[in-house]
Amino acid sequence: MKTAYFRFSGQQRIYHEIAKLDFVQTVCDSGFDAGFSAFTWLNSNPKIKLYSFDPGKYPYFNAVYNILNKMFPGRFLLTTGATAKTLPGFQRGHPEIKCNLIVIPNRHIDRKTPYVVFNNFGNMVNRSYPYNMILVEDWTKKVYKVGDSIWKKQIQSKKVGEIFRCNNRPGTKTLAFGWYP
Repeated sequence: MKTAYFRFSGQQRIYHEIAKLDFVQTVCDSGFDAGFSAFTWLNSNPKIKLYSFDPGKYPYFNAVYNILNKMFPGRFLLTTGATAKTLPGFQRGHPEIKCNLIVIPNRHIDRKTPYVVFNNFGNMVNRSYPYNMILVEDWTKKVYKVGDSIWKKQIQSKKVGEIFRCNNRPGTKTLAFGWYP
């Protein structure tokens, strides 16, 4: 796992700089996996509270969650299960939680179900303050076309304003960063 963290260290540096922005205090992330990004968000800014949503399918999942919970007590809540189902339920159960930064991983997109990410956009937008940030991550070469199409539709419909898009290296991860107008 250590190797994977440093493989995408450029992404983690971007996250670190975003986390240091004054207004970023509540991060809602629809992916946890090995917890690399969760660690970066929590370690970069002592004001951040992180709400993660993840299926929890990896064998190391619980161990990583327990470590982060001990390192950052009271600042991290993880909801397990299919995000498309758990996120709306969380929203209904916690209407007081508003997100300053929404993070949506694209890595689970496939050509048969590309709008799963689009639905996560909708679920998370309903819980965010006006003018908050959104970060869509993990556009690998395999899913870039679909993810890029969804991102462009969000911009064209004025649901998202783009700040930047970047690619760490050709064929690896791409990030898109924007705000909700």
